[in-house]
Amino acid sequence: PLRKKEDTSEKEESLGAWVAKMRGKYVLLKGGEKTNLTHEQVDKLIARGFKWETGFKKPTMIGPRKTWEERFAELCAYKNENGHVNVPQLYPQLGNWVHRQRKDHRARKLGYRNGLNDEKLAKLKDVGFIFLTRKSP
Repeated sequence: PLRKKEDTSEKEESLGAWVAKMRGKYVLLKGGEKTNLTHEQVDKLIARGFKWETGFKKPTMIGPRKTWEERFAELCAYKNENGHVNVPQLYPQLGNWVHRQRKDHRARKLGYRNGLNDEKLAKLKDVGFIFLTRKSP
């Protein structure tokens, strides 16, 4: 469900924005850079249970972006190995790409323009790509 954005004046900021700003200042402080956040303020916030780091960690190594054609070649290799192109979404990288193709196909049917052109769509259909899964809306 979508929520309406609350009206805030210029002087007033959301709690989330304030937390993000404090975390950014903390990174500067830890790096020895200039910031108006003091060690005393950090200690007070820690005493109140403030979390300086979120549970989400950025991946330390992200591979180079691959072209649509390279991912399609991976899909064909997956089909040769597994006998189908129904790649699980959690399958590293290729699963995300397959999910994206399904989303782009749905958007295209609704009239939105995206990277899934007629040529790519034909290639996916030729290898037996399944656009609608049980989870699809």
